[in-house]
Amino acid sequence: MYTSIFLTFVVKLLLKFGINVAKATTISGILAFTAILPSNALTTFASGLNEPLGITFDNSGNLYIALDGSNTIDKITPGGATSTFASGLNSPIGIAIDNSGNIYATNGTSAINKITSGGSVSNFASIFHPKGIAVDNSGNIYVSEVLYGNIIKITPGGIESTFAAGLDEPYQLTFDNSGNLYASEGVLSEVIRITPGGAISTYASELNPTGLAFDSSGNLYVYDGNISSIDKITPGGVVSNFASGLSDIDFLAIYGENLYASQNSGSAGKILEFSLPNQTSQIPFEFSPAFIVSILSIFGLSKYLFNRNARE
Repeated sequence: MYTSIFLTFVVKLLLKFGINVAKATTISGILAFTAILPSNALTTFASGLNEPLGITFDNSGNLYIALDGSNTIDKITPGGATSTFASGLNSPIGIAIDNSGNIYATNGTSAINKITSGGSVSNFASIFHPKGIAVDNSGNIYVSEVLYGNIIKITPGGIESTFAAGLDEPYQLTFDNSGNLYASEGVLSEVIRITPGGAISTYASELNPTGLAFDSSGNLYVYDGNISSIDKITPGGVVSNFASGLSDIDFLAIYGENLYASQNSGSAGKILEFSLPNQTSQIPFEFSPAFIVSILSIFGLSKYLFNRNARE
């Protein structure tokens, strides 16, 4: 009886905070709730940034931000400590990180900069008017050449080739788990998919896309400038609104159970953080009859333990 009353009480309490309980189990006296956390919750992860554009994470959860207004790349640790990771760049736009921790950044001088994990900056390649950038699992770098409508592939050794051509101002680039490359095309109002073999197809249309990011389940998140919202597109092609009422969003990135967006509002730029939908978490409680009585007493409910006919 104690367990039943306590279960009901805790489930109702969690619901008040927007947390839906999927199941509750008891193992060796430990009560564990598997809870579905509220989704789309928006918080400001960082503010006061000078024209933030490209964003990316390393494997330790550090966030790197290309700041067009200050010609730097800033680093924010999981604990929130902010520092300048690299300086002296020229209007950095897109950034991506390889498996060795090297960061690659496109900039306004038609160059691709390489920044080592120690912060050393060098010129890696020259691409005319580059914007988006992505790195595959083999360390190959892909850059959107906006004015020419190309996506350029650069090997770790610096060999350049045209991976895709005939596009219309491709912007942000991102990979799915199968190695397909995706590009946002604002002029044609579509997102295109390019297979590892170079076959091009339209993945989504009738939107004004900029930022792109995939979650671990294969859902694509796209910022649509036409309606100032972030849309979610499932692997089956179902489109739904994820977050609305947003403006000046440029790039998206996902780390863990959160989606991040750079909001380029001039010198008052921000990084916004959204919780992804249907994320689950286990919330453990260690309980005993005495503990249950004390908790229920706090809320004036202990009489229900001893008198089933009690009324308020």
